[in-house]
Amino acid sequence: MQPITLVVNHPTLFKEKILGLPSLIRTLKTLERSPEVKDIYLTGEYAAQALAFILQSLPHFKERLVLSDEPKCLVMDASFHYDPDFINHNLRYFGTSSDNSIPENWYQDLKQPGAFKEAEKKLFITIRKKTLGLIAPTLNKPVSFFITRFLVKTPITPNQITFLNMVMASIAAYLLTLPDYSLRLLAGFLGQMSSVIDGCDGEVARLKVQYSTFGGWLDTVSDDYVNNVLFLGLFWGLFRDTGLLFYWYGGWTILIISLAVSSLIYIQLFKAKSGPNVGQLKMGWKATEEKSFYEKYIHPLGKRDFFIFLIFILLIFNLRIPLFYLMGVGAIGAFMAHGVSIFSGLKNKRNP
Repeated sequence: MQPITLVVNHPTLFKEKILGLPSLIRTLKTLERSPEVKDIYLTGEYAAQALAFILQSLPHFKERLVLSDEPKCLVMDASFHYDPDFINHNLRYFGTSSDNSIPENWYQDLKQPGAFKEAEKKLFITIRKKTLGLIAPTLNKPVSFFITRFLVKTPITPNQITFLNMVMASIAAYLLTLPDYSLRLLAGFLGQMSSVIDGCDGEVARLKVQYSTFGGWLDTVSDDYVNNVLFLGLFWGLFRDTGLLFYWYGGWTILIISLAVSSLIYIQLFKAKSGPNVGQLKMGWKATEEKSFYEKYIHPLGKRDFFIFLIFILLIFNLRIPLFYLMGVGAIGAFMAHGVSIFSGLKNKRNP
């Protein structure tokens, strides 16, 4: 653990907001989450004014912030905007000989002309670089970024956005049960928008530094809920239109398999103790860090961004029956993959 010093030599920059949050507040909230930070000192000509401003937003910092006449240990300039990745990187490598190269999108001198817009741009660049999937980086993110720019300036929380996403998917599922094609098309559009909104909760959480373990699990469970409730609406609508019991019983069977897949994923996440991020889940059969055939070519097709987009496209062409079979094959394939993953993990533990 180490002390941090924030130098405040500008009268107003620490108060100015970047995407709804003052840069100094974002820096402090990031430091608060790091187990490597011991004490936080404020120094500089306007340190006292900055302290009063900080305690208005973060009163619990009263016991952690100390005014000081001189810098101590790692020094950061409050006239700069620092991406959370910059802060975490410096805390990890401070005082070591490790590679300490810093990407330019991790910081911004706020005293420069046009600095605030540039800082906003760099924050979104960092988020985009961490986006995985086939559809999300190119199609979903430009829309979610546009929405997030407004959401971060409101009191709405990431968990509230996640709940909104679930409500939107529930409406879409109901519309899928109806015989009118235009309503099913609207359902596909709402489903695709839910995939976009699903990105907004994480973006707002990062930009406001409001991410939490509970929020991460809520987002993971929400993704599974959306996938399953849309399939429920699909097979219910097919049964309603055709009267064929195959879609009714087959649909429930596939839904149960899909819920079992979610259970297998949660079991692996709990065993790995890696948190709720499914993207960091390593399959049990992996012997090396190199990506397997499944991870390169099969897994991306089952990710939510591609899955929801495929639903939307097939609903445009009214191809509900092929969609039913594709979702069935996908659920069975995922069940087999994660079942083998758990079995392989147990086998590797017995025979290290």
